[in-house]
Amino acid sequence: MKLNILFSLVIILFITASCKNSEGNKGTTLSETEMNSMQTDLNSMVENDTSEMIVLLKNIRKKITKDTDIIWSSFDDVEELQTMMDKDIIEFEAGDFSSLKEYKTMFLPTGDFQEISISNGWGEEYLQLAYEFDELYKNMQANHIIE
Repeated sequence: MKLNILFSLVIILFITASCKNSEGNKGTTLSETEMNSMQTDLNSMVENDTSEMIVLLKNIRKKITKDTDIIWSSFDDVEELQTMMDKDIIEFEAGDFSSLKEYKTMFLPTGDFQEISISNGWGEEYLQLAYEFDELYKNMQANHIIE
């Protein structure tokens, strides 16, 4: 949501800067400092979203212990899920979000994370985590970090 607002502001500023003023029909442009500032703000927002996504997935991973009940999930054993998440988190930290789409499916209603959360007593917390995941995922799509 905040990225969409930022993009809207950037477009408005660009259009405003490109419009002809009434004095002498000269076009105005944004200064290099203004452009650099806008780029810095955008980069910061992108970094925040990717960092928040990694923290969110690490929080989920902490909940997956050897005693986690995964009977209603698609995983055969806990170690399989732990290994997958550990590997993916390392890739995400390196800037490779190619496997994040798989997590989108795991956060769907009756998906793996919801089933695991209900079976292990953190179903209410899962609802907030799923909402945060969806928002971050949308922002990352809007910024073309993921497809």
